Amino acid sequence: MALRRQGDRESRTDAKVPAPAEIATRLGIAEGELCVHTTCVFLADGKPVQLSTSWEPYAVIPINR
Repeated sequence: MALRRQGDRESRTDAKVPAPAEIATRLGIAEGELCVHTTCVFLADGKPVQLSTSWEPYAVIPINR
């Protein structure tokens, strides 16, 4: 029996965020080095079902600066 759900997501991305110590250690960069931080809330039928967060070193993001 398949359950039909309406999926969606809400996200927020902030560029040039200084890396906190724990994140810098995980990424192998210096504390305070600039990152892109994204948080997402995944929704099913308008209700949150999953949260995610990502940190990427700003230096490796392929964007026009």
